[in-house]
Amino acid sequence: MRNFVTAILLLVTAISAAQFYGYKDQPVPGQSRVPAEAAGEMRIEQKLGAMVPKDVRLVNEEGRTVRLEELLGKKPTILTFVFYDCTSVCLDILFNLTKELKGLKTQEIGREYRVITVSIKPSETPAHARSAKIRTLEGYPANRRTQMTEDGWHFLVGEEKEVRRLADSVGFKYTYDAKSDNVVHPAGIIVLSPAGNVSRYFVTTEYSAFMIREALATANEGRMGPRDERPFYLACIDIDPLTGARSLNIMNTLKVFGLLTVLSLALFITTSLIKERRALKHGTE
Repeated sequence: MRNFVTAILLLVTAISAAQFYGYKDQPVPGQSRVPAEAAGEMRIEQKLGAMVPKDVRLVNEEGRTVRLEELLGKKPTILTFVFYDCTSVCLDILFNLTKELKGLKTQEIGREYRVITVSIKPSETPAHARSAKIRTLEGYPANRRTQMTEDGWHFLVGEEKEVRRLADSVGFKYTYDAKSDNVVHPAGIIVLSPAGNVSRYFVTTEYSAFMIREALATANEGRMGPRDERPFYLACIDIDPLTGARSLNIMNTLKVFGLLTVLSLALFITTSLIKERRALKHGTE
């Protein structure tokens, strides 16, 4: 009987551990934590004060070629790099950004600031950008969603060399494998001054409306904010940025080990019960 109770307690502990290790605030496949100072081709190199190349040519969601200078519009700007058919970190970036921008009740997209979202996947088209724009702005309050909002948040695609030129200027390092059409990239947003200088980085998918408001105010004055000193940042990744080797997502790995632990304990309990019943049966004979 004592063995049975012990086994039950072990099973409960294993199930709890499996649930804990399988838990994430946002359960997104392909999301990993990467050291902020990780070497390799995928990282965010913070370049406060750097100027973006305003002559970069991109294509908007309507299929029109535009220069970056047109999009900045002499307002502070939030710059994001994603790819539109991503089902991982990119969704977090756009969802959380939209959620917090709703909290800027006295500031509106297009009026006080602008948002520029650029695809880092060369195979994506204006149709992808248009679909992402519609999907993203559905999360913005309907009573505040006007033509000004539409004109103030730009979703863009472009030739790889042009997108690279913009990304490199702000230290956004990512890799693209044309053979597999796979993108590996860090997560974060970048706040630009009206002149186009980098004012602030948020190397995360989590930030508050208050933090964004302060960053926009600092950028609007042409000042530089503090560095983001997080030791880790989130990334959409299926390779080890330190070695270049393929790696399993840690959360999925832990879930598998948790499940195996539960199954092993279930087998142990079943075996123990059978042995205990046999022992009792022989003891009564």
